[in-house]
Amino acid sequence: MECTQIKAKLADYSVGLLGERESKLVEAHLAQCPSCAAELRALERVDRVLKAVEPEEPPAHLWHSIRARIEAEHRRATPSWRRWFAVPRLALGSAAAAAALVAIAYFIVPRSPDGEAPQHENAEQLMHTHQMMSWGDPLSDKAALGVILASRSRLQEVP
Repeated sequence: MECTQIKAKLADYSVGLLGERESKLVEAHLAQCPSCAAELRALERVDRVLKAVEPEEPPAHLWHSIRARIEAEHRRATPSWRRWFAVPRLALGSAAAAAALVAIAYFIVPRSPDGEAPQHENAEQLMHTHQMMSWGDPLSDKAALGVILASRSRLQEVP
């Protein structure tokens, strides 16, 4: 192995994170290369110094200030309409209001006794006008043609 590859693995080697095969390759290189061996000794000295230093407790307000900065950044990045749905109560309230509006609309729309929507009083006249307007190509509007045929069949009573 080359020195650049070995130096990339020296930190892991110094703390015992390499596998057996890689450790043997590094050891073989270190026996032949004084530059890499010196770098390993420097890493081991740094490790000893770090282990000798007592860990310092962070200030109590540190996490709160970090969290406040993250939330402020998130608020700036989030569109205002999405903030409403970030609060579960508001999202649930919005869903309930939408369901109530749908229910009200369902019960307010008038229907005939057989469950169909009431037809306009002048429906036949409107259909006739539509038929006259589309006289040039009567089959171009299949939906209107279906309504016309259906309205004619309802007008004729079956004996």
